Amino acid sequence: MQNKEPKPQKEHHDLFKKSAKGVFWKTVLKISTELLFAVRLVIFTHFLTTEQMGVAVVGWLVMGGLEIFTKTGFQSAIVQRHGDIEGYLDTVWTIEAARSVLLYLLAFLAAPYAAVFLSDPSVADLAVKVIRVSAICLIFRGFSNAAVIKYTRELQFNKLFHIEMWGRLLGILVGVVLVCVYKSVWGVVAGRVAEEFSRFLLSHILTKRRPTFALVFSKASELWKFGRHISVGILLTFLLTQGDDYFVAAFLGPAALGLYQVAYKISNLPSTEITRVVGQVAFPAYSKIQNDIPRLRDAYLKVFTLISFISVPVSVLIFLFSESVVKVAFDEDWQAIAPLIKVLVVFGFARSLGASRGPLYVAVGKPNIAARLQMLNLIVLAAVIYPLARTYDVLGVALSLALMQTVAQPVGFWMVARITQSKLVDCLKPLLIPVIASAGMLFSVVLIRLLPFEPSQIWFLALQVMSACGTYCFLAYLIDKKSRRPALTAIARQLMDIRAKKQ
Repeated sequence: MQNKEPKPQKEHHDLFKKSAKGVFWKTVLKISTELLFAVRLVIFTHFLTTEQMGVAVVGWLVMGGLEIFTKTGFQSAIVQRHGDIEGYLDTVWTIEAARSVLLYLLAFLAAPYAAVFLSDPSVADLAVKVIRVSAICLIFRGFSNAAVIKYTRELQFNKLFHIEMWGRLLGILVGVVLVCVYKSVWGVVAGRVAEEFSRFLLSHILTKRRPTFALVFSKASELWKFGRHISVGILLTFLLTQGDDYFVAAFLGPAALGLYQVAYKISNLPSTEITRVVGQVAFPAYSKIQNDIPRLRDAYLKVFTLISFISVPVSVLIFLFSESVVKVAFDEDWQAIAPLIKVLVVFGFARSLGASRGPLYVAVGKPNIAARLQMLNLIVLAAVIYPLARTYDVLGVALSLALMQTVAQPVGFWMVARITQSKLVDCLKPLLIPVIASAGMLFSVVLIRLLPFEPSQIWFLALQVMSACGTYCFLAYLIDKKSRRPALTAIARQLMDIRAKKQ
């Protein structure tokens, strides 16, 4: 009987080990692909006009809108569910496949109306064709093998890495080559279709289980009871993260949409995309310990610590160097994105803080909390976006997003404190060291800029970035080590122990 006592501790260690591996593989995937996306984006801006980029984005908006408005939430329901999931996979795949066909037909028929609403009359015909071709991606997504959900559920992100990485590499390669050769929006569209086709193909090649058409209504109903809350949350997230794109396209035109999208991607690329990795890994990890509050609280604080140590300095770096980087990397037509980046990085930072909270709400079986918070965000956005856009044009749209995310932060942290049964101040402590270290980083850049050199010179820009990163890492390590409970040092030690035991 005594031999069974250490089991919870061993399970806790195994869970952290799996989570750490998941973070590693997802981080490698995100960093590598986001760097490639950044290079691709810069190349596109050298060969395409702002209006051409806007038309490409219109195709994505229509496709994404149709998909999100009919999202089932079944995948999240399976990840959150305890016990065997094998009997649910064919039902999920059948529903998703049928849904994708219906969505494609709807996109094909709605394309002329969407093009008129989201683009200028001068490019409406082109937008119709772009929408219809882009919608093919819906078919590939719907028919992808549902068995890959098991990899997420079991934290086997190394297997998902191959599907995602090779798909994105193919999409980037096809898109860049065709845009460089033909200088056409069709290069962007072809790259997106190639990426989705590759993912569809690899999901079946790299997964042993083969799906079959089967529809068990009792199982679908069971998943829908949980998934419907996820669907509402996903819908609200879509309206919050892409409703602004629809607004820009409809009221400011495709050229403004092209500028806005590029600025959005750059400002949100590191802080939200990379920290979202931790959130994606956190959801299945939280789900496994959802009934153990002390372990859940400890897991949340570790996740939020990692997110804070990444998102705070990266956001500050983007704010500091956006003008210099835009001046060096982009053509004259795209210089207007610099002020947009400065505002949108505030939105990106605030959004990244929620990367640890959203999965927590869902994992404990309370996705309605996330939906209510998103509804609050949506109300704020709807109230301010039009007056700010009228006053400041596309910059006003960016300001409305930053304001929206800032207002909702206190409520989000308060809900986390309730779920984890901890004090609000304890939930905010992980932000303290990154903020102090980032202040020191900012001071070091100010000192270097006193030197008599042009800030946008490439070698001097590189010197500033290296100095900033070095200062942040040194101060963060020093402060963390001197603190009473060195969180970052403890996490790093656990990761090293896992690596040593593996060797």
